[in-house]
Amino acid sequence: MFIERIILEGFKSYASRTEVKDFDPSFNAITGLNGSGKSNILDSICFVLGITNLSQVRASSLQDLVYKSGQAGITKASVTLIFNNTDKSTAPVGYEQPDQITVCRQIVIGGRNKYLINGVNAQPSRVQNLFHSVGLNVNNPHFLIMQGRITKVINMKPAEVLSMIEEAAGTKMYENKKEAALRTIEKKERKVEEINSLLVDKINPSIEKLERERKHYLEWNENNNGLETLKRYLIAYRYWKAEQRLQRSSGEGSELQKRLDEKEESVTSLNEAYERANDRLKRLARDHAKDLEEGELESRQQAVDDLSKRLVQARSSWKNQKTALESETKTIESVESTLSDLKKKRSLLKNRAHQAEEEIPRAEEKMRKAASELETVETAMLTGASTQGSQVSSAGSIIDQLEASRRAASVAHTEIESLQVEKRHVSEEMKLKADQLAQDRANVRILESKKKNAEKAIADAKLAVHELDFDAQEAEKLEKQLHEEKTQVAVLSERVDQLSARLSSCEFRFSNPYPGFDRRKVHGLVAKLIRVKDPKLTTAIEVTAGGRLFQVVVDTDSTANDLLKRGRLTRRVTILPLNKIRHDVLHDSRVQRAKQIEGSTELALRLVGYDHEVQNAIEHVFGRTLICPDMDSARRVTFDRNVRTRSVTLEGDTYDPSGTASGGSSSRQGPSVLNLLGQLSEVEAELQVRKGNVSRLQSRFDRMNECSKRHRQLEAVVQVREDEAKLLDQQLEETSTGRLMKEVEVLRKRLSEEIPSALAKANDALRESSKKVEELELAMEDSESAKERAKQEAETALAKIRASHENAVSGFQLAKDKHSELLIEEEATREEVERLEEDLAKNLRPSAEKLQKEVQTLENKVAEIRVAFESAEGDLKSEKDRITNSNKTLSSSKQEVERLSEQIESLNLEKAKLVSKVKESERGMAGAQKLVEELDDKYVWITQEKEKFGKPDSEYEFSDAQLSSSTIKVEALERRQEHLSKKINKKAMHMFETAKEEYRGLMKKKGIIEEDKEKIEKVIDKLDEKKLVAVEKTWRKVNEDFGNIFSDLLPGTSAKLEPPEGQSVECGLEIRVAFGGVWKDSLSELSGGQRSLIALSLILAMLRFKPAPMYILDEVDAALDLSHTQNIGRMLQRHFTGSQFIVVSLKEGMFSNANVIFRTKFVNGLSTVKRTKNTAVRGAPISPKIHGDQSSRHVYDKENIDNESLGNRSRRKRTTRE
Repeated sequence: MFIERIILEGFKSYASRTEVKDFDPSFNAITGLNGSGKSNILDSICFVLGITNLSQVRASSLQDLVYKSGQAGITKASVTLIFNNTDKSTAPVGYEQPDQITVCRQIVIGGRNKYLINGVNAQPSRVQNLFHSVGLNVNNPHFLIMQGRITKVINMKPAEVLSMIEEAAGTKMYENKKEAALRTIEKKERKVEEINSLLVDKINPSIEKLERERKHYLEWNENNNGLETLKRYLIAYRYWKAEQRLQRSSGEGSELQKRLDEKEESVTSLNEAYERANDRLKRLARDHAKDLEEGELESRQQAVDDLSKRLVQARSSWKNQKTALESETKTIESVESTLSDLKKKRSLLKNRAHQAEEEIPRAEEKMRKAASELETVETAMLTGASTQGSQVSSAGSIIDQLEASRRAASVAHTEIESLQVEKRHVSEEMKLKADQLAQDRANVRILESKKKNAEKAIADAKLAVHELDFDAQEAEKLEKQLHEEKTQVAVLSERVDQLSARLSSCEFRFSNPYPGFDRRKVHGLVAKLIRVKDPKLTTAIEVTAGGRLFQVVVDTDSTANDLLKRGRLTRRVTILPLNKIRHDVLHDSRVQRAKQIEGSTELALRLVGYDHEVQNAIEHVFGRTLICPDMDSARRVTFDRNVRTRSVTLEGDTYDPSGTASGGSSSRQGPSVLNLLGQLSEVEAELQVRKGNVSRLQSRFDRMNECSKRHRQLEAVVQVREDEAKLLDQQLEETSTGRLMKEVEVLRKRLSEEIPSALAKANDALRESSKKVEELELAMEDSESAKERAKQEAETALAKIRASHENAVSGFQLAKDKHSELLIEEEATREEVERLEEDLAKNLRPSAEKLQKEVQTLENKVAEIRVAFESAEGDLKSEKDRITNSNKTLSSSKQEVERLSEQIESLNLEKAKLVSKVKESERGMAGAQKLVEELDDKYVWITQEKEKFGKPDSEYEFSDAQLSSSTIKVEALERRQEHLSKKINKKAMHMFETAKEEYRGLMKKKGIIEEDKEKIEKVIDKLDEKKLVAVEKTWRKVNEDFGNIFSDLLPGTSAKLEPPEGQSVECGLEIRVAFGGVWKDSLSELSGGQRSLIALSLILAMLRFKPAPMYILDEVDAALDLSHTQNIGRMLQRHFTGSQFIVVSLKEGMFSNANVIFRTKFVNGLSTVKRTKNTAVRGAPISPKIHGDQSSRHVYDKENIDNESLGNRSRRKRTTRE
């Protein structure tokens, strides 16, 4: 059997499907640059062969075997080996028929690991058996030489070299059998000691005691026979009395049964009447329910309700429109009255304006004359003092300023008077319009009331929104937190499910054995009941408990029995009842002694936490095992004579005082069960916290959601009310009253804001001008007194003329203002008349006509709906009357059914009383009958002698005196027997014979054990002899091949395996090497290449001794030069043709000798493989020296190669002998 093809997919650097096919049956080489995936092909073979020590394939877990550990999107790795099985002589056991065997192994990250044989799922044990049957045990390989093993071989001690020889010879089996035999002898010796102790301490004293009790028992048995005769007489009396009672009860039962039959007939007739009445009731109920289900009453009621609503709505609309029409009519009348008044006022204003216009020319002429006189006087004053030049100039400047200031004051004064006139006019107009508005106010009171209500509703809603204290941002933040917590809960729940799935073996499922079973009686698996105090101790604690981790703890053995019998368990379990389990704990003195040996040693029980109620079970599991830090301390503690108890290291290695030790690499991948349980506990705790947060946040969110709904409702109310207010404002503006209100508001604003503001500005200007005039006048007073006196008269005249001028200007301005005011007022009156006429023509009268039509239409609609409503109301009343009649009929039927039911119940009660009497009579008869039958069944002698019961002059004559005497005698004998029973053992006879039999059995067993011990010791001696013979035979054969192979690889040298000086083979073997006949004292004198050749020669010699169908060599030539590499390649080509070699090498001297070469490359992050058939191999000369052109191609058949190989070997042996 040899490999034909390898198919890799997702394995290490082979991400995509890669097929390495057409392997040569003999010699295959794999080469390529470092990191290109050479060794990964060998790793894939080991992976399928089922290697458990993943460090040999450079991985820490199975996940590392997947391409980029699954981080590149590839989560599955698959390797398929296709073996050629045409040679049936080397076929695996059970697979002799197929010519090809396909073995596939797949792993999925986070999933399961599975095997397939010829496309069918297979258990790992079946795959291992297949490979073990042909010598391919990858976990104890002699066919697998990976990187680094060459250097380990050369550094082996003699005992380790001997161990390799023993492994090749298969004597490990002898060692195992010897160890088993020694353990058996130890057990036999302990058994003999136990038997001797049992005989001395228990059996012999027990036999002496039982001999005494046997005598007491015989005395008690004799008294017991007399008691039996008296009890027999009394039992016969009970039997006779029971038969007498049976005869009396039979007559009473017949009379009661007759009365019971009469009652049953009455009940039957009433039941028939009840059934008829009940059927009628059901029929009426169905008809009534059908009427109700058809919904005729409901539909008619709905129609009446709908028509009622429509009628109310129509009436409301009609009243509203009618009110609006009346309001609009009043408005029209008011407008027409106002229009008439305005026309009269306009005519009056026109006359007054004409009179004011005639006054203006006269006032203007008067003003011109005053101005001319004022100018003449002022000129005279200016020219009158020409001699005083500078003074005149200064006085002229002051006079100019004074005149300007006075003119400014006059303008401000005129503006003030104009504004006051406008204020009076606006005030009068506003008063007029306000009076008009007061007359029309009744027309819009409904709209104003609705507007006030809307504004109040808006204010109330806004106040409610404010009092609600709702924060939208806080609600959004809360919702976000709730979403995040729910997301975390989902993630943690998924994590819990994942961990629970991985811990399916820790789930104990059962059904309640009986109703009301208290599930708290079942505490659960041991693994779930403990808490490891330090995570570093997890491995040690798991190894300590072993399979007991999965045992189930219950309160009592009764609960355990219930679970096993009726608990419907899904798998086999071991149950630990707390009331029965043995829970002894290692004595503290032994623990203290262990701590003296190794201070960090501790009892396993103290390294775990648990609840007090399960203490017995935890002590049972962990109470007698010590935890040590390393193997050395564990060994010293275990085999100390004052400790002698089982110890476990932190790495899980175990030592037992019986001499056994276990350990090595763990086959488990990933976290341990206890670690997973710890993770599950942490995740579940966090999940509970998160769920609490979700519950709390959900509660807050629900409350805030209610607030949010209320907030939205209030916002909607505010919006609706605001829209309603706007609509009411629009309706108010569209009415004449509304427009009048708007005009009044404009006038009020003009009167209260604009005119006062303008007056304030004019007054400020007047004050400033007046102040400046006063200042200038004071300045003029400061002039020279002479000039002052000269001009005093002129100034007096000037003042009079100026006053006259001012009066003229004022009169002209007043006439002009009055005319302007009258024109403005007349124009405003005209505009108001035109506006009111236009409003009447375009708005009020068309609106009134439209409202009149709508009122008429609504009035007709109300009449129609009223007719339909009255009709529907009549139909509803008829339907209600029909339903009422149906209810009365139904009620009458119910009363009839209830009456019949009461009669039936009364008869049933009487019947029950009769039945009770009948049953009481039957029970009396049954009791008597049962007593008779029980006595008949219990005492066989009654059947034979019952004819004598009660007969005079017989032994069963039942007289009162004799019955009394017998009763007294029985009581006396029973008291005597009770007194005797306290002193005797009723099982003494049986126990005495059992004890004697046990004594004979123990003596016989002791003889058998001693005989078996002698036989086992003889077997051990034979095993030692066989082992020595096998080891010496293997040593000689391997030693011979070792020397031949080394001298062939390195001519002129010799090598051998021999025991250390002065010792035998059993003490070990050393590697010795000679160069030119001189034996080296130490291998350290050799070069690295020579040391590698020695190690490789020894390994190849071992391979030849115990050939396998396939060999895997990974860079065994790493330390060799080209010539030695070529020699090894040729040797593999010549001497190992019966097996398939797969060699990884970087040196041409090795792979140039292979029949097939596979070259690996690393392209775009992936490994690729290319196959090349090496046709130069068979043409190459077999001699160590290469002759002729190496590029030439020659063909030699297998027979020539084998013959020349044999010839070369013979020549080498001859040379060695010489």
